[in-house]
Amino acid sequence: VGNLALIGFVAVQVVFLVRTLGLPSAAVGLLVAVQGVGGLAGALVARRIVDRIGTARGLLLAALGAGPFCLLAPLASRGPGLVLYVVGIFMTAISVVFSNVIIGSFRQAYAPPGMLGRVSATMRFLTMGTSPLGAVLGGALAATISPRGALWVLFAVNSAAGLFLLSRSIIRRRDLPAAAPPAVEPVPPGAVSR
Repeated sequence: VGNLALIGFVAVQVVFLVRTLGLPSAAVGLLVAVQGVGGLAGALVARRIVDRIGTARGLLLAALGAGPFCLLAPLASRGPGLVLYVVGIFMTAISVVFSNVIIGSFRQAYAPPGMLGRVSATMRFLTMGTSPLGAVLGGALAATISPRGALWVLFAVNSAAGLFLLSRSIIRRRDLPAAAPPAVEPVPPGAVSR
């Protein structure tokens, strides 16, 4: 859900910066680069934060603590108001990469070695499969309500996506499970178990 919304944002961001805010090309390029810098920062701090608070809590922090910063971006305006865009997008990029590091590490540790390729491929299909839908959604929202309105909707959805993590199995843990439980061999029908 979060990926769907973020790809919608990617489809709308240049339109928002150029048509809504009226920024020149150089400024647009710098503002788009903020995502990369935020992503790099997220990758650099992930290990230290996870070591201190745990993987489950780190995932919650990324989704529920840093994720909603994206709601600052639609408030942006020319001049000093661009700081809202920079902070919102920078923190969102930190959140996305930080949570991707945690989820990727969890997947590698939890999936049985013989299943890891299939698990990774399935996750890539699910996350990347939303990209065309998110781009169409972002474009449709921008054309229907406005680029700024589209950002509000997309970032509200992105922020709400973190609520899916509010389950007992994550909230009560410091860390996500380190390995899958051992497989239980099924008892064939008619067999007597001892």
